[in-house]
Amino acid sequence: MAQTQMSELIRTSLETIRQFLDTDAYIGTPIETLNGVTVIPVSRINVAIAAGGVDYAAKRLTQNQNFGGGSGGGISVTPIAFLTIRPDASVELIPVTVNPIDATLAKIGSAIEQIPDILKRIKNSIF
Repeated sequence: MAQTQMSELIRTSLETIRQFLDTDAYIGTPIETLNGVTVIPVSRINVAIAAGGVDYAAKRLTQNQNFGGGSGGGISVTPIAFLTIRPDASVELIPVTVNPIDATLAKIGSAIEQIPDILKRIKNSIF
């Protein structure tokens, strides 16, 4: 009995998420500009689902009352690029986000550049 109810919880979560996900979610509706360039938004989609339940036994409960459970999910849609198609049929992919590795290296570089100033402040506050 509990397996059937758990399966139903998961199925309901997946069906609900599927309603949100269509091709317009990750490949957006093309937009045509006045100069004839077509712009198509491209997104990354992350989906998470969690489900859990318990089949507990109690003498006071009937067969249909001994299951408790729940499920939930989440969707994250992040724009990552624009695909442009010009009238001369040239195509270009324009990224929206910075490469995470480049962003991390930039932060590390910034932190390293600040070390002399931080050490100077520590030295001045101690002495």
